[in-house]
Amino acid sequence: MGWRGNAALAAFAAYCVYTAWDLYRATSAPVAEGRVSRSLQGLAKPDLQQIPDVLVNKIDAGSLLTYDIVLSPYPALPPLERLRQHLVWSLQEKKTLPEEFSLAGSARLKPYAFEEDEDEAAADEAEAGAETTAGAAAEGGAQRRASGAAAAGEAEPKQEALGEAFWKYFKKAGRLWKAWRNYLDVSAGNVATLTATIPPNYRHGNRTLYLHVYVSDEEGNELPIHQVRRLTTHMVPEKHKVIKRYLLKDPTGRALEEKLQGLQVPGPALQCIPEFVMIGPVVENRPLHLPTLQKKLGANWPFVDLDAKTYILPPYVSADISPQDEHRPLESSPLDSLQPDAEEETDPQKPLQVNIMYQPVGFAYWFLQQMLASSFALLEDKLGLDAYDMNSLKMTAAAAAKKNSFAILVFIFFFSLAHCFLELMALQADFSFWRKQRDPSGYFSLRTLAYEVLTEVVVALYLHENESRLPLFFVCLHILLNLWKMLKFVRVSVQLQYPFVIIRKKGAADATKDTQAEGPQTPILDDKTRQGAEAFEAKCMQNLFYFFVVPLIVGVGGYQLVYVPQKGWWSWFITSAAVCCYGLGFVAMTPQLFRNYYLKSVEYMPWRVLCCQFVNTFVDDVAAYVIRMPKMHRMSVFRDDVVFIIMLYQRWLYRKKRAPENAEGQDMKKIN
Repeated sequence: MGWRGNAALAAFAAYCVYTAWDLYRATSAPVAEGRVSRSLQGLAKPDLQQIPDVLVNKIDAGSLLTYDIVLSPYPALPPLERLRQHLVWSLQEKKTLPEEFSLAGSARLKPYAFEEDEDEAAADEAEAGAETTAGAAAEGGAQRRASGAAAAGEAEPKQEALGEAFWKYFKKAGRLWKAWRNYLDVSAGNVATLTATIPPNYRHGNRTLYLHVYVSDEEGNELPIHQVRRLTTHMVPEKHKVIKRYLLKDPTGRALEEKLQGLQVPGPALQCIPEFVMIGPVVENRPLHLPTLQKKLGANWPFVDLDAKTYILPPYVSADISPQDEHRPLESSPLDSLQPDAEEETDPQKPLQVNIMYQPVGFAYWFLQQMLASSFALLEDKLGLDAYDMNSLKMTAAAAAKKNSFAILVFIFFFSLAHCFLELMALQADFSFWRKQRDPSGYFSLRTLAYEVLTEVVVALYLHENESRLPLFFVCLHILLNLWKMLKFVRVSVQLQYPFVIIRKKGAADATKDTQAEGPQTPILDDKTRQGAEAFEAKCMQNLFYFFVVPLIVGVGGYQLVYVPQKGWWSWFITSAAVCCYGLGFVAMTPQLFRNYYLKSVEYMPWRVLCCQFVNTFVDDVAAYVIRMPKMHRMSVFRDDVVFIIMLYQRWLYRKKRAPENAEGQDMKKIN
């Protein structure tokens, strides 16, 4: 790999370690243990409140809390007790539900579950007592066992001591793992989901809706941690931006234009609501250090009672699980009836529901979300990222809570970082390898590069059509690199008369004239071997094209034309071509496989580049499940696995380098 590659790997590893440590330090709870002058182990809650700069949780462990979720068009509501009184009055006097608010549901659970810790402590005490009893019994019967131990050669006591030491080490490792798991885990063990129906009177007038979360203790007293979040987003629904049509029913689009007369496309902005919302307590019951907590959350944080020396963490509320481009409008629009699937999907009387997930989260995840919220706002305002990419980032951050583990968020971060690093390393290694080649035309296939450029251009157009700019960046880099590679196969000459530019393929004579002293070079093939390899490659590609590629292209294009509504003919062409390119991406690499088979050699292949690409393909396979991207781009990451497996098999099959002249006599035999 060279000193540059080793230095890059070392720098990447150091950056990952530093990032992990910095992330742990920044998001971990400011626990008082270790930050004060005395130990807090075994102290009761009143004793902890007497220690300076120590805060204890106002909620006791094992407390039963009630979470009441309320929907309202008003951002400010009275206390929960007054809401209950107004609800009873409205039902008794008006015989109807109140219009000012709507009770979406309640969750009555125990978020602070520490029974496992208590059981472990009891088990430790029992084990310590058992060891004391066993020690007394062993001391009383030492004389009786002395002769037997001497006869057994003291092998049995040594084995028992080794087993006890191993068991203690195992328990210590288990507790360390549990401490790390408790830091990473989002859930405290209780998960519930309820479905709330939006009242019909809230679906008219383009009204803004707010989600209120009230928390009460076991006696029904409201805790001072009432949270309010705006639930709706004022935006143009995705299906109202462009009205699609079936091209066979309306080839020119005139019928759709007649229906759209007097209507605005894109449609007006409406209040749209997400499909999923997550609420839950922030689970942290350890004593916290007041100065460190104020540094993290501010000196005037409202959930700290300095007089009582207590803290209480507010409930976590997030609507970022559902991306904004999938939010549903509250009220109907005339454009709904013009949708291709209007009869199936559009129904003004159909209830609009929101799935509210109750999910306890840890302090680390909750605080990280506070940090990410400001970062997302900076990216959106200063850097001008589009809505699709911003929604993808927010969904990636919120997916950890939906999948019940903060470890997933850390996993996503480092895998995304590794993906970018390996992608850039592969590009750098590929560039270095091709920069040193005098004559790649004998061993490498020009068709492979041409097919790759063609498919990548189509993929870039498809990603641009779907407004996915994060994958588009690397696709454009690959296009530029492959175009530069293609220049290695041809000789370009400029003259003053027509034709002004002459492009012709290089031969053995051109390769011999090239003088490039840097790096090891592959042997130059003679023209006869070149012609034989190209003829064999062309024959194989012709058969593959006629018997596999053409039927698939016709089938995909016909299916997209008949069964899938399109924006227009250009959109149909790009979508169909992208589906074919994604599905047939492996075809772009088959010419190189055919050439390897003909030459019976793979020693000239850039295996360092291929190794980077192979590892990156594995990273792509994992990232396809956690990073939001167009569906066809997601499926394409699995197609390269087959080609890499075949190349690895060829490397094993042709592991001994064979001279090219061994294949020269087989030219006509293989072609025929």
